[in-house]
Amino acid sequence: MGCHLVHYVPKDKLLLRDEVALKGNKNVNLETAVRMQPNRRVIWPKFYLALYNTGTTIQRDSSALKKWFIENPGRAKFYQENVKWLREEIGEAPVMVNKKDILRDSLNVINAYASNGFFDTKVNYEIDTIDNYFERRRGKVIFNIEEGKPFHIRKVWIKAPFVELEQHYLNTLKKSNIQVGERFSYNKLALERSRFANLLKTQGFFTFSPNTIRFKVDTFLNPAKYPLPDSIRGISEVDTNSIKGVKWLDVVMELTESPERYFISEVVVDLTSQDSLSSEEVENSPHIIHLRASRLTEEEREDFLITERKLSKKAKMTFLVNPELIRLVNYNFLAERIFFKEGGQYDRRDAVYTQQRLQDLSMFQYVLINYDVDENTKRIKIYIKANFSPKFEFKTGFEAYTNDLSTSFTLPIFGASISLRDKNTFRRSELMELSLGGNIGRYPINETEQNIFWQLQGKGSINFPRFILPFPKTWIPAKYREFSVLRPVTITSISGLRERREEYDRLSFTGNANYRWFNQPQSQREQTQLSPLSFEYIDYDLDPDFQKVVDSLPSAIKRGYQSRFNSWLSASYTVSDYQSSKRRPTYFSKISYEGGGNIPRLFEILSPVDKDYTDNRLIIRNGDSIGLSFGQYVKFWVEGKTQIPIKSGKFQLVLRGVMGGALPYGKTQLVPIERRFFAGGPSSMRGWQSNTLGPGSFPLTELLSDDEEDVSSLLAIGGEYLFELNAELRFHVWSYLDMAIFTDLGNVWLNPQKPGQATDPNNFNDPRAFLTFDNLYPGWDAGLGFRLDFDFLIVRIDLAQQLFDPGRVGDATYLNGWVLRNFPADIGSNSFQVHVGIGYPF
Repeated sequence: MGCHLVHYVPKDKLLLRDEVALKGNKNVNLETAVRMQPNRRVIWPKFYLALYNTGTTIQRDSSALKKWFIENPGRAKFYQENVKWLREEIGEAPVMVNKKDILRDSLNVINAYASNGFFDTKVNYEIDTIDNYFERRRGKVIFNIEEGKPFHIRKVWIKAPFVELEQHYLNTLKKSNIQVGERFSYNKLALERSRFANLLKTQGFFTFSPNTIRFKVDTFLNPAKYPLPDSIRGISEVDTNSIKGVKWLDVVMELTESPERYFISEVVVDLTSQDSLSSEEVENSPHIIHLRASRLTEEEREDFLITERKLSKKAKMTFLVNPELIRLVNYNFLAERIFFKEGGQYDRRDAVYTQQRLQDLSMFQYVLINYDVDENTKRIKIYIKANFSPKFEFKTGFEAYTNDLSTSFTLPIFGASISLRDKNTFRRSELMELSLGGNIGRYPINETEQNIFWQLQGKGSINFPRFILPFPKTWIPAKYREFSVLRPVTITSISGLRERREEYDRLSFTGNANYRWFNQPQSQREQTQLSPLSFEYIDYDLDPDFQKVVDSLPSAIKRGYQSRFNSWLSASYTVSDYQSSKRRPTYFSKISYEGGGNIPRLFEILSPVDKDYTDNRLIIRNGDSIGLSFGQYVKFWVEGKTQIPIKSGKFQLVLRGVMGGALPYGKTQLVPIERRFFAGGPSSMRGWQSNTLGPGSFPLTELLSDDEEDVSSLLAIGGEYLFELNAELRFHVWSYLDMAIFTDLGNVWLNPQKPGQATDPNNFNDPRAFLTFDNLYPGWDAGLGFRLDFDFLIVRIDLAQQLFDPGRVGDATYLNGWVLRNFPADIGSNSFQVHVGIGYPF
């Protein structure tokens, strides 16, 4: 058989059976040191080798069928291309046990140990030959490692041309990558070289190079017997008697050259977009205007219409501009984002901050910083080239996507959009965007009928690359006013949505104001977002038949289909380095708060108040309600996820967890439906339709009487508590195709009713929906995912099967919730979901 794994292994060779075994390895990561890897395993062992063998068998076939097939040139070409495809493109040739590779990896292992402080490591190998009926001509390579004792750092020394450099190092000793008492590592020496070079560049040493830093490592058994010269300054030392069972060494960091400080002579900002000209040609061009505040006369200011508010005399820099663009920029705004100071000492951080702050502006396509260095005077001329983007950008788009709100297989939805972007609205790089879009799709109402729905949405937003405050900046304490290095953004938006279904016509308006900034000047690792005001107005017009269904619901749930007004304040704090990197672990964590309903409550207090305990109505005058429900609540939730590479990135284990709770207060019975937690859908519990899991073990179908149409998917209740865990193992299969095996666990619950509310027949008081110890039933699903990764786009298809459904607890047919009682007959229907989406689920 061509697919036999050792069918094409030579008689005198062994197929590498498994990954190389490392006996005795305890302290060093050797994934990159050991390069020998067996044939890859996907779906079944040696999958790619089996494809290679199949192609080889077809290639070597000498049957009459093959001869007939290759007689025709067209068939012969087809034959050769597909054999090559099997053998070379998706197949994998057998990986043999090779002595040359073994010796190479043995040396790599020794070097890896030496890099981590194990200088006495010994490595030998053995080959375990496997030759039985099932596994013939296979071998396993085993490295036997004798680690020896690691070397630790006894003392760190520094030798510099002058004492000031040593002092800079001493001032940041706590941040050093080389600490006494720790195990020695060459990688830490490289990190320390880079760190100290960057440190000196913040102190004016512009030309300082990391290559001028050299390390010497001295090992000795008796430190007192072999002291280092007195000319080298010792920084710190550890008591060698306090740590037993290790060897000691000293590290000497020596600066081999004497650096000099540089100062900034001039700052020039080129806004001309003259890419074909050099900086010198632009400056000397007679068609370019040089704007320098200290040299502008009052007559020139009047001619150019440049007031002090646009270009202050405090701005010590020169702007090069085209005559036609001179009035389109607020130069003070740009000057605030340029951190270089003429006459000041060079500081590498100024370059980083300036690059970040200017590149963040939507008005520029790119920003380049060049340096004209005078070695004689030690002066630097800073030349900043900023190329404008087109002021207006017009886009149209067409899309097809899926929405699984009420169907087990996601049906296509078709949409189109049009948008206009203004990238310098008020001359301070504001980004204003106006967009209009809509979509149309179908959704099932029963096994044979489907309805059509459509949506139309308009949105307007303005992005300010600074803080817009409702009070003077002088009210803020002086030490907190300079937020510029934190890259602040203010975003305001307002949108309207019209949605038409057979059951209802829905109109909504939403507005919000957000502040966003990074918590560290040179890092995007920590980010804070504050939304002091968000609001939403929703108006429903129900179909008479659907109105009857809604009227039969408890009032607490019925309010989700009444006109209402929500307002809230929210804040979040994120710490993340989450990336798509497959080589190193990454993480994401976020904590969020939201509180709402206080503004309409204030209006209610200032007006005649509705005395109905069970109702929150916005009252405006004479006891008349304007028909808007609202709710008061507080809400907290945390989310975390991590991506862990396995086997040098061949597999990625992605874990995600989210947990949150919300509590209504005042006269509010349930948190407003838009602000609740929901579970189910393509980025949540994938065994369920969107938003249809829970609450608790309550089945949504019980909201309807037997003679009513099943619209339970439109009556999603959500919950006030959320718990969800997701795990996904991703791996590459071939070309653009990746796959994933996943499982999800979670549910949502409601708060138990307040005293006096549980007996109210208008309330939703089913105990199966509440968060109690007797009702901690999480949903559970598992499935298989297919991903087409085109780098710029990831198309995802997830097939998910429910394993445990809380809504079936108490149903003897399903053994109290276990779906796969009669496998495989119970697979499918609403317990099996197919989700199609763009991007990863989390």
